[in-house]
Amino acid sequence: MSGNPSLLKVETAYGPVIGFEDSGHPNGKSAVDQSSPRFPVKKFLGVPYAQAERWKRAQPPPPWKEPLVCQEFGPSIPQIHVAPFDQFYNPPLLARRGTSNSEEKGLSVNIFCSSDVKEGDKVPVLAWVFGGGLLNGASCVTTYDPTEWIRREAAKGHKFIVISGNYRTNLLGFLASSDLAEEDPEGLAGNYGGYDCISYLKWVQNNIARFGGDPDNVTAFGESAGALLLSHLMICKEKLFRRVILQSGAVHTLPTVSWETHENNYQQLLKKASIKADSGSERLKALRNLPIEDLVTYLSGSIREVGFALENTSSPNAVWNHPCVLSRLKEGHWSPHIESVMMGVCKDEGALLAHMAQSHTPPGYAFVQMEMLNGVTADKLAPLYHSPVQAEIDSPPEGSPLDLTQCSGSQPIGDRLFKVPMELMLCTLDETKNFETQNPLSIYVYTLEGTAKETNVPGRFFGTPHTIDLVLLFNMSNCWAADSESAKVSATLGKTWYNFAKDGCPGLNWPQYQSQHSPYKLIFQQDGECGIQDVRERPEIEKERIKFWAEALDLADFWEPPVIGILDGASSTDSSEMHRNKSNQSI
Repeated sequence: MSGNPSLLKVETAYGPVIGFEDSGHPNGKSAVDQSSPRFPVKKFLGVPYAQAERWKRAQPPPPWKEPLVCQEFGPSIPQIHVAPFDQFYNPPLLARRGTSNSEEKGLSVNIFCSSDVKEGDKVPVLAWVFGGGLLNGASCVTTYDPTEWIRREAAKGHKFIVISGNYRTNLLGFLASSDLAEEDPEGLAGNYGGYDCISYLKWVQNNIARFGGDPDNVTAFGESAGALLLSHLMICKEKLFRRVILQSGAVHTLPTVSWETHENNYQQLLKKASIKADSGSERLKALRNLPIEDLVTYLSGSIREVGFALENTSSPNAVWNHPCVLSRLKEGHWSPHIESVMMGVCKDEGALLAHMAQSHTPPGYAFVQMEMLNGVTADKLAPLYHSPVQAEIDSPPEGSPLDLTQCSGSQPIGDRLFKVPMELMLCTLDETKNFETQNPLSIYVYTLEGTAKETNVPGRFFGTPHTIDLVLLFNMSNCWAADSESAKVSATLGKTWYNFAKDGCPGLNWPQYQSQHSPYKLIFQQDGECGIQDVRERPEIEKERIKFWAEALDLADFWEPPVIGILDGASSTDSSEMHRNKSNQSI
């Protein structure tokens, strides 16, 4: 512990909390470890930010007077525990370190910073939103622990705060029905997990200064469904964040679920629980009285499709009352408080998901088509992608790993769920001006090619798959040697995210994206260095794939690729020369 315990007590808006200084390495057994002489990191874990009744929007937590000891992660929101990446990552990276599950006490935050950060310092703040397909997830997962990231940057004199929080997922977070809409005074139903995130980010605005952070310099960052959530929250007019980082997720990574599907989920839930009440209020009362264990059991049944619901209301507090978020963004209706966006994907996004679905087999490929690719049939995919079954993938040469980056389904999954939604959002925001401020966003785009090979299971090669950016960004350094390529990639990502949070500029040699003037994105390479790619020069097949999915999603109006021509006096030949000159350098 610190020699001055008073430094570890902070008065939040709802009551005092006591944190601790941790000198240990993140692990799957305990949140508190002071057995090591390593640089101490200050932590406040499981701090309540809100409280919510089942299927109601979150409210401020009850205030408290006695200091609340916040030295262990708080409870997770009850859910089906699905760990689809167990077959890929070492188990310690997936461990949840909370002590329990609780519907009532699950909405909490965790604050991390170097031990020398104190109130008044006004350091940059990075607010993390986890992914999980809106189906599951928790902030206490080892992979999301920023201890080693903070420790490494602190050695360079970089001070910042990382904060993470829970939100409701699955039907606890995204159930909607006419009964719920009729009950709500504003006619709002569903999207409870999204409103949890708003409450979480508002807590950051109101409290982070007491921990040494700057509420005027908050960067929200999320991955997969976390990035999806943040892309939607860009149209929320409240002051939530100044900058946003979207990692492997954007507006159309997951679709808005039809009201018919939401009602069907609701009716299935009533049927499973044998509830036959006549009135909506009686039905909701019976559902709310169900033991949470029973409700979680019902979730493991046939109810699979959950997500955002379109709110049929004119309430000023509604966020999801627009049928097309991209249209709102194209009209400039994002929060006037947002100045900068950084977005990107991993090179082999679909490899891990294709492997999980066994898409190199006919049944697996059929499943992928229906569940991940919007029902697009194999004959339409064939001209753009590999054939459904490849014998050479099933039987690699002796001594060679199974290359899942070439597995059937890998590329279309990566394009449909991650790469194309990012491209559509990029085209939407490109040179669009905010409706209120008339200022455009500063946009930075990247592709991660560097990976952590040490996490691959024996006999499998996943390239740079979905979620590997988290292992690298949060610096899970127990996976690799200090002088390894993985360590170099991790250091580059950590420095870049810190730079962006500090002043909105991720690196001196990373140009802002502008389709008419600088259509460039950064490539994070395997050696920790970076290169610049001119997106106009990407292969024609890649452009055809983007066009195909934009049309399949009925979003072709939002796709306009940059074309080769004269840009700011530089020809395409000049551009290629710049690409060569700027590759293999640090940012």
